Amino acid sequence: MPDPNEYADVEILGDEPSAGVVPPKQGARPAKSTGSPQSSVQISPEARHSIGMISGVLGLCGFTSVCVVGLAVGLPGTQVLLRAVGALFLCWFVGLLLSQAMFVVVGEHLQRHHEAHPRPVRPPELDQPIERARRAG
Repeated sequence: MPDPNEYADVEILGDEPSAGVVPPKQGARPAKSTGSPQSSVQISPEARHSIGMISGVLGLCGFTSVCVVGLAVGLPGTQVLLRAVGALFLCWFVGLLLSQAMFVVVGEHLQRHHEAHPRPVRPPELDQPIERARRAG
């Protein structure tokens, strides 16, 4: 059975959100912002891929909707296909603009989130060998 006084020098951190977060040093300047949301926070490759798919999906939706409407109205097949291909490229371009805007918004959101919730800094006492704690008790 371990002695309860054996770990007398170990500090238990509280449950508050800022527990374990080391405040910045006095006089330390915050990192400069370059204006780009990707300067300090990188968007994951999965999110980058998902955002990039917006233009392709929007283009296919435009193509499909023009095909369905054109055939429902009774237009000839060649005319429906020509209009559908035009809608495909138009919707793809609109999706490209939307995906770029989404990329900037997600980057800014992630940057604000990481500034509001910094990673806790590991206290240097935890890097000391366990033997030091045992000898202190």
